[in-house]
Amino acid sequence: MMNGWRHVRALLKGQRAMIDKRMFGGLAANEVDLTRATCLTMDSTPSPKEASMQRTIRYLALALILTGLSGCSYLFYPRAGDYATQAKGASGVETMINLANMMEATASKAKGGKGVDTAFDDLHNQFHALSDAFCGVTDTQAKTPAYDLAVTHKKELTAIFKRLRKFKDDQPQRDLHLDLLAAELKELRDTLQTIK
Repeated sequence: MMNGWRHVRALLKGQRAMIDKRMFGGLAANEVDLTRATCLTMDSTPSPKEASMQRTIRYLALALILTGLSGCSYLFYPRAGDYATQAKGASGVETMINLANMMEATASKAKGGKGVDTAFDDLHNQFHALSDAFCGVTDTQAKTPAYDLAVTHKKELTAIFKRLRKFKDDQPQRDLHLDLLAAELKELRDTLQTIK
């Protein structure tokens, strides 16, 4: 049995050597010199056009990264900035309270609708304005346990809103999620009142 395996191994080794000779013009695979300059490595400096293209790609990548890290709600939801301006209060906490009130009123208007109607679109933009408004608190306020609870409410609002977007066309799920969103907004508003 051992002689049979040796015979098969020797046969396979011979066939491999024959394939290597055909592919590399008589040279075995381990005899190919990869250190010489080839057509791919001869011109290692890019042309001015290539350098310009590489620079443009780097700038675009940097712009995309900075946009992604800076909270791009106002880029994709330009009306969110309008709602943030309308709700502007004396402090960041008051702005968030005003946005929560605004969202609660819009959520009640969105009940009974279907799809991305005007009320749903307004609610979506207000949601992004509220999310961005969390950056407007002072350092002292951000260190309080009430602010930590507010951040938890924000995460719950995000989860509810994702589900609301999923069921925006289906009644009664849309209205149930709008009720849940309004209840969570009320809890957030009560929590924010304690930070003031």
